[in-house]
Amino acid sequence: MLMNNKHSIEFFNCHNTKCKSFLTEMLKDKKLANKIIKLDKESNLIKAEKERTILDKDPRIKAYQLCKYNSCKNLFYKFMKESYDSFHNRVKLYDVKLSPHLKKLSDEHTNLYKKKTLTEEEIIRFFIINKLLLKETINILIKSSLFKLNNDYVKCTIEKCSELSKIILEDSKLMTLKMNMMFQKDINVSSIKETLSHPKQVALDKCITKHCNKISFNLMKEMLKLNIKKIELNKLKVPEDIQMDINYLSSLKQLTEKDIPKSTISLLKITKYIDSKIKLY
Repeated sequence: MLMNNKHSIEFFNCHNTKCKSFLTEMLKDKKLANKIIKLDKESNLIKAEKERTILDKDPRIKAYQLCKYNSCKNLFYKFMKESYDSFHNRVKLYDVKLSPHLKKLSDEHTNLYKKKTLTEEEIIRFFIINKLLLKETINILIKSSLFKLNNDYVKCTIEKCSELSKIILEDSKLMTLKMNMMFQKDINVSSIKETLSHPKQVALDKCITKHCNKISFNLMKEMLKLNIKKIELNKLKVPEDIQMDINYLSSLKQLTEKDIPKSTISLLKITKYIDSKIKLY
């Protein structure tokens, strides 16, 4: 569910190299640096926008922002699109009702995104709005049912199955298999089955199914619901095997040991397929 922020990373790496002298000059002023840090922590959106607009009039900050644009222009517009898609896709996915002020910022963000070229004032304004919307994007995730369910799942696993989790963490080979299973782009069913059929993993899954059943089931259902919504929003045509996995998970009324590891494999297949087609959520 994390944003695939390839262009944001590339843009950061570019301006972090080419505009480092501007950033260093800014941070030499401890008073200015403390203002920036304090503002990053401001939770009131209206106050944050007002103070950031004033702060970004500082010639040093303005020079730094314009350097980022001028020195990495080819990456800026890719970063701009990525930022736009990330915020607006999550608003749709999580059915977020925007406050009047956030709606105003969102509309302004859209108008700037649609422009082919930007003036210096518009570049500065985009960086201000983008910073504010990035924070709101993170808040959308934090306030989501998925985030809460995942936290509950982790908490229950730690409380009820900590010893079995520890055994797996101490097995470097198994941990490598698990990391590959989660982060490899391709759907490798045989590799997934090998990982989930490992005796240590089976023991942990049985413990979770027994002690964290309702939480685990609700988390699986929430992930499935969001994946289905991604398919609908992006009008994806899913292959027959992925549709069968969706139908299977949708039919489950509870999780039992006999559903492990099939349910996990199905959810991974669905998620990886969608992630391969959609880049930003």
